[in-house]
Formats: sequence, structure tokens, C-alpha cells
Amino acid sequence: MLLELVKHRRTVWLLAARNIQDRYTGTLGGIVWAILNPLLLLLVYWVVFDVGLRFGSTSGDPFVLVLFCGLIPWMAFNEALTGAAASITGRAYLVKKIAFPLEVLPATHLVAALLTHGILIVILLLILLAYGRVPGMGLLLAPYYAACLVALAAGLSYLMAAVTVFYRDVSQGLNVLLNVWFWVTPIVWPPDLVSGRLKPLLLFNPLNYVVSGYRDAFLAHSFVVPTPGPTLYFWTVVLLLWGLGAFVFTKLKPAFADVL
Repeated sequence: MLLELVKHRRTVWLLAARNIQDRYTGTLGGIVWAILNPLLLLLVYWVVFDVGLRFGSTSGDPFVLVLFCGLIPWMAFNEALTGAAASITGRAYLVKKIAFPLEVLPATHLVAALLTHGILIVILLLILLAYGRVPGMGLLLAPYYAACLVALAAGLSYLMAAVTVFYRDVSQGLNVLLNVWFWVTPIVWPPDLVSGRLKPLLLFNPLNYVVSGYRDAFLAHSFVVPTPGPTLYFWTVVLLLWGLGAFVFTKLKPAFADVL
């Protein structure tokens, strides 16, 4: 699967750009909506949780910065997964072409999500500078945690893409799962709200590793080395998801054209 993606990397980029173009075709704002939507979401959560509920930040950092560092990886993860789930069913005309590499389709949505992700990171850096915060050495870990985000989303993307062809309800169930996953991940609420007995449960959420890593990379004043235990657990989960996703996708791929 990886060899196919490397071989057809130009096709992945072209289709990813086409996905973004199709998404905003006919709108007056165009690609600006890719930036405006996340910023409006950030504003809503900031008003509700900081101004309204007065959650604040237990780390001493401005709540808006803590919130944005958590929302950025989540939005890329959510966009990649929901897009990849419908990647095969949404391009049935390509699936029926015998010579077309189907492994490309889920990857295009992941790349499209990363393009928007990169723009939001630039905006985050500008907001940090506006607050008088200059990222420290921890920023060197940002590419590592971005790679963690890609790896986690990729395995699930291929699994969801393959299963959705046979069971269309999976895409609806995925929306419910992502909503629950969002609220059990410390994105808009501080991890300190979880009591001592329940706190270890946060470690079982692989997305918590990514969100915490982004905050360490952009907000920490020093270089925060990833903790060995959670790191080992995260990559074990990622490898299992990659193995499962690749196995299911490869086994079901020959039947895609017949089902569609």
C-alpha cells in the first residue's frame, strides 16, 4: 500500500487539490472558508468555555492558545476521517476503472486536510506572536506530532473507506463516534478536571497523546521529551490500526467495483 502511494504521489496531490477546489466551488469566499470556519469555531468555544463558563487554563497560558492548540489537530483528524470514509463511494467512476490505484483515494482526503492544517498552524504562530509568545525549542517537535496525527488518521481512514462501501451506515456511525471522541479528549476542557482514578483512562485515548504533544510543542518554554510509556502505547495502537486498515482494504478491494 505504501509503495502504491509513493508511486502515485503526483495523483494524490492532484486529487487532494481537486477535493479542496470542489468543496468551495460556487462560494463567494472560496478557499477563505477553509480558514474562516476554524476561526469561527475557535471563537465560539472560547466565548462559551472561557468567557461564559470561565474554565480558564490550569497551565497559566491564555485559554485561547491552549484551545487552539487542541482544535488544530482535531479538525485535521476529523476532516481526514470523514472525507476518507466516503472516498471510495464518492468516486465510483474511478473505482470502476481497472487500472486506477484505489489506495490513492483515502490518502487524497488526508493530504487535503493537511493542507488546511498547515494554514492553521501559520495562523496559530501569528496568534502566539500577538500574545508576545515566541515558541521555544519545543517547536522542533511539531513535525513529530504532525506525523503522529497523520499515522493515526491514516490507519483508520483505510479501514473506514473499505467498510463503508459495504455498509453505508458506517459513515453515519462515524459522525457519532467522532462527536463522542471529541468530548472525551481534553480539547476544550483541562485534563485536571479528571479525578485521580479516572485520569489513567486518558492514556488509552491515542488522540490525547497528539493534542498534548501539540501544546508542548507550541506553548512549552523548553524542549519536552515525549514520555516513553505513552509513546510506546501510541505507536502500538497506530501499528495495529495500520495493519488492520491495510488488511481489510486489501481484502475487500477486489469487490469494490461490483458493489458500487
